[in-house]
Order: sequence, then structure tokens, then C-alpha cells
Amino acid sequence: MELKGCSAASILGQLYLLSGKSKEALQSYEKFKSTGAPSKDYESTIGVLAELEQVLATTNSYISEAISEVIQFLKNNKPDR
Repeated sequence: MELKGCSAASILGQLYLLSGKSKEALQSYEKFKSTGAPSKDYESTIGVLAELEQVLATTNSYISEAISEVIQFLKNNKPDR
């Protein structure tokens, strides 16, 4: 399966977050935004990140906080469509 555009950017962003690379993660989500990801992709990504944030909240606050920042970024940039 080949990943393109917004899907690849979203997955790469998640990997960066889990690796503790919040700056690179935000850059990936900027790419996600610039590829024109539809609202449903934002919703799906936010849902996955919210689950990760919840699981990591008690074990890794640094990553949990970075995930929270990305969730807010995605909510602020989610298109209406």
C-alpha cells in the first residue's frame, strides 16, 4: 500500500510525536493541512491522537503535551467541508 499526501503526512506526524520530535510533527501536520485534507481526515486524525494522548498522559507527559498541541492545531485548522 502506497501512502500519499495527507495520509502520509498524518502517519509521519504520529511517528514524530511518538519519537518525541514535536517540531517535526508540527511540520508534518502543516503538510497535512497544505495537501488539502478533508474534514473527515482531520476528525479521524484527531480521534487517533486523542486516544494516544489519553494512554500516554500518565506515562509520558512530554509526548502527551505535544500531542495536545497538535490536536489543538488540527482543530484550529480543520476545514468546514
